[in-house]
Amino acid sequence: MVKDHLLLERKPSISLGVLLCCSHALPVAGILVMEMEPSYSFALIFSVLVSLIFSLNRFCLLRDTLSVLALTFHKDIWQLEISSGESISVQLEFPVFVSRYLVVLNFHDPTRRKFPVVVFADGADATQMRHLRVLLKLGMAQPKVGGTKMVSLGASSSRG
Repeated sequence: MVKDHLLLERKPSISLGVLLCCSHALPVAGILVMEMEPSYSFALIFSVLVSLIFSLNRFCLLRDTLSVLALTFHKDIWQLEISSGESISVQLEFPVFVSRYLVVLNFHDPTRRKFPVVVFADGADATQMRHLRVLLKLGMAQPKVGGTKMVSLGASSSRG
């Protein structure tokens, strides 16, 4: 059972890739349906495709230099290993989203760089994913905020 430590190694996710492709295909379809000048349509479609390529490389295929390859939680400290080889101490921002097949986390480092991490069930080992969900749902990874648990984690406290 996870008490105060966690290691989650990420891998490319087909589910996230499909979601990104669908979410970028919808604006392209809308642009094609609208009757506007071809040069404007081309520019808008090109910008959506550039966004798709960036998103796939950074969040799905984990090829960008700032892609998060692993999460570590030990003694109330979160660490991210990014693909450039750097290990960064970060803070978890709330709210987080936790479900059986998907966990969405947002981190920031001391320089306020943001690191969104989306982990689908096919993007990590099943045991590591279960440990992450347990750690987040039990509130062990929460910052100490006046005894109140975040509502987005599915629990609240009567104490203020």
